Amino acid sequence: MNKWQINKSLLSKFLESNAKLSNSFIFHLSDNSYSIAASEDITLILLTQLATTDVNFNQTLNIPDCNRLCKAIDAIDTESIELKIDNNNLAYKDSQVKFKYHLLEDGFLNSPPVNIDKINAFNFDAEFKVSKALIQNIIKHSAFASTTNKIYFYTEKQDGMNILFAELTDRAKSNTDSITIKMAEVDFVLNPMAINFNNLRLVSLIDDIVKIKINNEFGIIVMDITSTDIELKYIFSTLTQ
Repeated sequence: MNKWQINKSLLSKFLESNAKLSNSFIFHLSDNSYSIAASEDITLILLTQLATTDVNFNQTLNIPDCNRLCKAIDAIDTESIELKIDNNNLAYKDSQVKFKYHLLEDGFLNSPPVNIDKINAFNFDAEFKVSKALIQNIIKHSAFASTTNKIYFYTEKQDGMNILFAELTDRAKSNTDSITIKMAEVDFVLNPMAINFNNLRLVSLIDDIVKIKINNEFGIIVMDITSTDIELKYIFSTLTQ
């Protein structure tokens, strides 16, 4: 049996981020802990890495129902918790609450078919940062273009500067309402590139700055959210116009 000391808030953030994509996933627990979760259609991948697991063992945790585990963790009152990890369960016990959460055996869950090393080696044509407040402002105004689920990023020249815009519309359809919001001055040129608007909604729930990186050759977008103890890397393909 292995023992895992972890901060409750960090563990909750890790679990809840994964659960938004998939309620079941594989967590590789070690001194370089990570998980890979995917949406049901595998069009959106989430790589989550924890920097402070502080363990001296390697163990694979096959999480069958992440939302249920989140509820058990939420019942704990203390911030520093110790989980006991057996071959097929996670267990916790203090003077106020105890639980045992059963894991799946190896082989029941499959990792998404994605080569993270290859994606990390990409050269990105454009990189920019977006605040949670700006994302929420775009979402706030999205009701105006409620008939579309596409958002386009592109640049325009204004007074000698490249200005990055976000436009909610569907350029593949005629007579589609649109709304465009200025994002930032940038040092690159970007032709209109569309993504699923739901992917942007997903990161709006995170209380951090989002770094967006675009690879035009493969049509890949990576959204990085990094804090002291956790890194969330959302990976998805762009949409056709």
